[in-house]
Amino acid sequence: MQFISMDETVAQSTARVKGGLIQEVRRVIRFKHYSIRTEDTYIQWIRRFILFH
Repeated sequence: MQFISMDETVAQSTARVKGGLIQEVRRVIRFKHYSIRTEDTYIQWIRRFILFH
């Protein structure tokens, strides 16, 4: 039986949530025809927010 530490579990789930969230944000921004620079800025803010919390 393999044991996984709580830190590893949290890191894995955060990576999954962050990846899915960022992909969804990119999809919506492109659907609304925002500029690439706007998309990059939004993604940077989202990453900063996730890392802060």
